[in-house]
Amino acid sequence: MVSIQLMDPKEEELETDQCLKEVSDQGGSEANCDDASDMPEEVHLEKHIEEDCDILVGLANGTRMVCKKKGTARCQISCNMLTSPESITHDAFTIFLSSPSASSTIRLCSYMIKDYTGNGEYNIEGSEKVVAMGRMCNGVYYLKSEPPQIQTRSSLAGDSNNNEWLKQLNTPLKDADPEIAKILDFEKASQWQGFELVPSASVTSTSVMDVLGSTMTNKYTEDYPGVVYDDEGITQDYPDLSYDIEFRALSLFGLNPAEWGVNVQSISRSTAMFEVYTALLTPRGKIMHFPSYETASEHFNSRPYKLDRAGYIEYNQLEQQVGMFKPNLIVAGATGYPRSFKYERMRTFCNKTKAFLVADVSDIAGLIVADQISSPFKHADVVIISTQRSLCGPRGALIFYKKGQKFIKNGKERTIEDSINKAVFPGFQGGPHNQTIVALAVALKQANTQEYKTFQERIVKNARKFAETLKDLGYKIVTDGTDNHLVVVNLGNSGIDAQRVLKIMEVACITADRNMSPDGIQMGSLVLTSRGFIEEDFVAVAGFFNEAVKLALKNRSSWHSVDAPISEGFQELIQQLKDKVVKYAEKFPQVGISKMNV
Repeated sequence: MVSIQLMDPKEEELETDQCLKEVSDQGGSEANCDDASDMPEEVHLEKHIEEDCDILVGLANGTRMVCKKKGTARCQISCNMLTSPESITHDAFTIFLSSPSASSTIRLCSYMIKDYTGNGEYNIEGSEKVVAMGRMCNGVYYLKSEPPQIQTRSSLAGDSNNNEWLKQLNTPLKDADPEIAKILDFEKASQWQGFELVPSASVTSTSVMDVLGSTMTNKYTEDYPGVVYDDEGITQDYPDLSYDIEFRALSLFGLNPAEWGVNVQSISRSTAMFEVYTALLTPRGKIMHFPSYETASEHFNSRPYKLDRAGYIEYNQLEQQVGMFKPNLIVAGATGYPRSFKYERMRTFCNKTKAFLVADVSDIAGLIVADQISSPFKHADVVIISTQRSLCGPRGALIFYKKGQKFIKNGKERTIEDSINKAVFPGFQGGPHNQTIVALAVALKQANTQEYKTFQERIVKNARKFAETLKDLGYKIVTDGTDNHLVVVNLGNSGIDAQRVLKIMEVACITADRNMSPDGIQMGSLVLTSRGFIEEDFVAVAGFFNEAVKLALKNRSSWHSVDAPISEGFQELIQQLKDKVVKYAEKFPQVGISKMNV
């Protein structure tokens, strides 16, 4: 059993020179080791365990105060944050328990270090109670053996208004805002009882959602790791966290940190694209992109490349376009293209005009991780990923960039790395969304598993089966198939437009998306695969889609406009389709949702 308890300061004393020796033994370096007379009341800890091991009393900013089995810490060292297999958490502190042969750590939350004086206690595995107290001295928080008497502001006489506000802050959503609570309940039912086929939609994990709703939402920081913009820098409180997130992102795609870097702060894919444009181009710089791909045309001179009649990129024609237009940047990527991009060939086009190659793999990043589709990293200068799509993370974006690569802008030599980082902060964004970034770290760890790769393989199998079934039902599939999660149906020869079909699908709890043509509907396999759908289930989904199209055709003459009211008889037919969809969908779980809480 592990037992950690505070001892009376008079029971044991550790001299400063002994403390310094222990710091050296730990491989640390001396810092802020003041004379003993400058030190506050010291901390005494005792650890009862079968094997001897040191105790590190650590602050969240990387500071460690070293104690032996019994003793007092009088100095401060800096070291990397320790990792431990399990932890016991409390509002005031966290105790990380590691194996008997390793060190155990008490970490204090950053807000407690800076401006909080209070006590916390926790019963660890049935052992005696632990009380963590302390106060500031020379910028370092030291534990005290006995809690002082504290009178908080909210307990002062005559401060009833503050008390009322604190009550509101701790009020559950169902009581604080019943209307919004009902909307969330409705959304749970909608996600659980329907077919989500929007290609850019995804399902994140409960672990990611836990972080998004955590106290990291309260944490304000600025700038980047190792650079403190002001005294709220994340590097002060969590010295290794930002580096760890970047390392997770790079390792997920097998990238060498000496060759590639990544910015994890961008809040969305569209924001990331504009940040990259402004980092690399001057106003009215020339951009070539996939048709229907949004660009900042008010600020840059953009031109789409061509597709052939089957929906494929016409690379021979693209090469001619590049020679005539001479773009400064070419975007290889799209949210509505079901085939792989030929990154190597597009690289040769860029080399001829000294253009940047920017790959947008937002929808297919997970497939790249699982080796299900070609990777752009060997050929691109910049790679952009939307983190909430196939990575199944929080809403945000990753911007990968080649390190050390230089270019000339406005007569000055710059690097891609510095230009992009400055465009993100302080160029377009303020303080990063720390709850999102930490949630992203969780998603990146989950994506670096065999289970995730197997899931990505299933996404492609399901999409291909879906496309084959729709073809057997007589529908025209753009590019005659798919290489990824996306299936695009062209209704041009069906006698009905996509808008009416999508309206019926929506009422029947089937959500999909418009393609760039008025006759195109694009559907993805990601969300339903997350719920456990396999190939035979996508055969059934294709059948429900076919029923929606037939209903639209049947009522085409009486339904003159999508915005026109639906007749009562027509509503009954759609309701019958909806009932079948809901009955089928309810057989499959949805992450974080069960029948008991809908």
